[in-house]
Amino acid sequence: MITKKRKSRMQYLVLLVLIQFQLTSAFAQDSYINGRCNIKAGYARYKGVNLTSGNTTGHYRLEINYGLSNHLEGGAYIGTSKFNYYQPTDSTGYTGIRKYYYSAFYGINLNYHILPYFVESDNFRFDAYLTGKFGGALLQNSDGTCHKFEYSIGLGAAFYLFNNLGLFVELNVGDFIFEHTLENDYFKSRYGITFKF
Repeated sequence: MITKKRKSRMQYLVLLVLIQFQLTSAFAQDSYINGRCNIKAGYARYKGVNLTSGNTTGHYRLEINYGLSNHLEGGAYIGTSKFNYYQPTDSTGYTGIRKYYYSAFYGINLNYHILPYFVESDNFRFDAYLTGKFGGALLQNSDGTCHKFEYSIGLGAAFYLFNNLGLFVELNVGDFIFEHTLENDYFKSRYGITFKF
């Protein structure tokens, strides 16, 4: 359930994005972002309970973006993580088994690129951007399937080793899913491979 405070934060984030989009359109110059497609395959660690590697689990994400203007690109993502939950096998709840499953993550994101203000190039090898993401995940517990939202803002950078293929890293703060207790994690780093065309 979305609290009033969380709803207010989401509305504030959407308002900032809309204002920035208008400013970008008004003061734009030529850029290598506009009309560009970008695909990212990324990896992060999500917290959980009774998982390997210090109560964290791998999170795999595929993201596709398109350049909407000279500085702004938008897109969508899907991802998955392996989580678990405790399924009681008797009425007391003291006896049970741990069930593992793969959760489905999905969402939208906006990236605001900074370098086009300083660099005029059709094929620049660096990207630096501010990123905002909003999405959710389908999780399971002993009562069935449940849904939880997550959102974040952060900084990202990419370096293209070749003309179209490179590496990226993102550092994000926000409200991330903490599996099992459905509490939250507030910091996430993500890294992986990026492809532009």
